[in-house]
Amino acid sequence: MAVRVLAGCVVVLLAAGVAPATAAAGPRDPKRELRPAEQALAKRIVLRASDLPGSGWHASRSSPSSSGFSCPGFEPDMSDLTEYGHASSPDFDRPDAYVSSNAGVFSTAAQGRTAYGRVARPGLADCLSRVFAQGIGGQAKVAIVAKGRLAFPGLGDRSSAYRLVVRVTSGKQTVGAWLDVVLLNRARVDVAMIFVGIGRPFAAADEQRLARTVTGRIP
Repeated sequence: MAVRVLAGCVVVLLAAGVAPATAAAGPRDPKRELRPAEQALAKRIVLRASDLPGSGWHASRSSPSSSGFSCPGFEPDMSDLTEYGHASSPDFDRPDAYVSSNAGVFSTAAQGRTAYGRVARPGLADCLSRVFAQGIGGQAKVAIVAKGRLAFPGLGDRSSAYRLVVRVTSGKQTVGAWLDVVLLNRARVDVAMIFVGIGRPFAAADEQRLARTVTGRIP
């Protein structure tokens, strides 16, 4: 039961807008002027089923978000920026893990750097913990075990990673979850990747390999 509750919470968390490029049009989101070439590029960049480690993955259409991801003290405003391309991978899940990714192609490299810098900040980890706990609501008890930066190889022009560790208790069952968010930028392309390990962390080697795979698709 606890594992099913946790899986549902991941969906709620994503719907709240964890990854900036997944957000539907809202007051803080970038303007969208989608162009065929940049749209095709964004779709090529994001993760696909053949990239994933092991077997047993189920793919479902990614959940659209509403007005973006924000908390008091962490409210990234992208409304002065313009995206020419935007794509999200499917949501990939299996009983012990979850993976998703998205990519935004901005109008200029300067805008890509700016968008990255507005999200890759210390407040992101705090906001993740708030959204996760609030998303579960009364279904279960949530304990935040740890949150903060995660050591990760440098990729693209700039990159960073953040980890949230939680314990979710439902009835007499308790399960741990590790949620990692990896952000990277190369020129005008920004990518966000979300990894969730249930019962144990998503393997660091697999996270890094997938991040390198995605980076390698950015021209």
